[in-house]
Formats: sequence, C-alpha cells, structure tokens
Amino acid sequence: MTDAIASLGESPEIAAIGCVALVPVVIWVWSVVHWLVMSEMDVLLGVVGIMVALLLGMVAMMPPEPVHSPIALGGIVGMMIVFPIAKRQLDRRAIIEIEVEQIEKAYKVLSERPESASALFRLADCLYGRGLVGPAVELGERALAGMPKNVFPDENRAVHRWRHAASDASLFRPLPCLECGHSNPCDVAFCGSCGASYLAAYARGKWLGSALVRRLVASWAAAVVSLLGLPLTVSAIEDVYLVVLLCSVQVGVVILLLWRAFLSKEAN
Repeated sequence: MTDAIASLGESPEIAAIGCVALVPVVIWVWSVVHWLVMSEMDVLLGVVGIMVALLLGMVAMMPPEPVHSPIALGGIVGMMIVFPIAKRQLDRRAIIEIEVEQIEKAYKVLSERPESASALFRLADCLYGRGLVGPAVELGERALAGMPKNVFPDENRAVHRWRHAASDASLFRPLPCLECGHSNPCDVAFCGSCGASYLAAYARGKWLGSALVRRLVASWAAAVVSLLGLPLTVSAIEDVYLVVLLCSVQVGVVILLLWRAFLSKEAN
C-alpha cells in the first residue's frame, strides 16, 4: 500500500485520472445503496455491484500495473453507461407502481359507489397512462357525460385530446376478462360476467419489471470481474491454493449473477 501511495507522486496523470474516476464510483455506490434500501435491486447484485465499483475506483487510482489502469477506466465507462439506463428504468417502474396503485384505489371506490364520476375519471386517466387508450377514452367520456364543461374544463380537454389521438380503431376492441374470458366493451369498468376489475389486471400485466436493470448490472459486473478481478488475483497472490480458491469464488459469483439475471424465474 505504501509503495502504491508513493507511486502517485511519480505518476500525477494516473492520480488525476483516479480522482476523476472516483466521482462516478461514489455516485454509483450511493445509488445502489438507495436502490437496496428501497428494495428495487436484488441484494446479491447490489452488494457485488458496490464491491466491483470500489475495486474499479482503487485500481483506477492506484493500478498495480500500468495495464490495469485502462481496464479499470473501461469498467468505469461501462458503469457510466449502465447507470443512466438503470436509473431511468427504475424511475419508470416507480411511476408505474403509483399508477397501478391509483387504479386499484379507483376500483375500490367504484365497487362501493359505482356512480362516482371522479373515481371513474381517475381510473380512465391512469389507464391512459398505462397505454389502455380505448378504455380510457370510453370511461373518461362516460365519467364526464352530463357534467358541465365549464366546471371540468381540464378533464374535458384531456378526454378530447385522448379521443383525437386515438385514430386506430383496434384500440377500442373489446377486451376479454382474464378471470372468466368474457369479452367486455371498452366503456365498462367491471367484467359483465364475473364482475372482476378486469382492466386492473391488464394494467398490472403491462408492469415494467427490473429485469433489464438486473441484466445490465450483472453483465457489467461479470465483465469487470473477468477482465480485472481474476487477473489481479493471479498477479497479486503467490499462494497457488489461495489463488485457486479466490478465483473459484469469483467465477462462482459471476455464474450465479448471470443465472439469476438471465435464466432464473426472477429474470422474467
């Protein structure tokens, strides 16, 4: 460690690059911790992601060999590519979760008070956000029928905009209930046969999972471990048995990460 610190003075360029590289590493670690606390990321994947990022930061600042510096920088660049994609996906997932919750709340009100126009319009608004355009337009117009436009101008403009944008007739095709199979027209909120809140099932079916985030982070971590972790282990440790043990652990973690991200049931 002392030699590595002393080498910083001999290679100010590497020290400067390492300091700059620490900025995205800190942002990544903080974000992954936040995702773990919010249960938005698998614990194993999050812990490995943090450890790999810290490894990249250390190697970028104090590379044991000059050849390790560009590899670490490449890993950090990959992390900078993965981060905005992962953040955008998880942010979209949070928004969708809120919309699904609002749909379920609207259905609860409608089950108690079927005449509630406000709950029906809230349901229509959330359905439109989930891509169920036909039911959103029909239910929105039904909710606002007979209501004075000067009292609800924003709602009327929204429904008019939805109708104007919905030029494809297939958007208004009847939807089968996922509970009983009964075909329901777009202007009904509950199944005409079994009474199920069938549109909520369609909204949940369009759920955006975190599979893409898991696959991106797992692939990035696997690449860094393979290109940097294993070579560093081999070059830094002289005990053959310890090298074999540590390399086996790293390979096992990589295989487990890739399996959980691409092949397990959780990957779907």
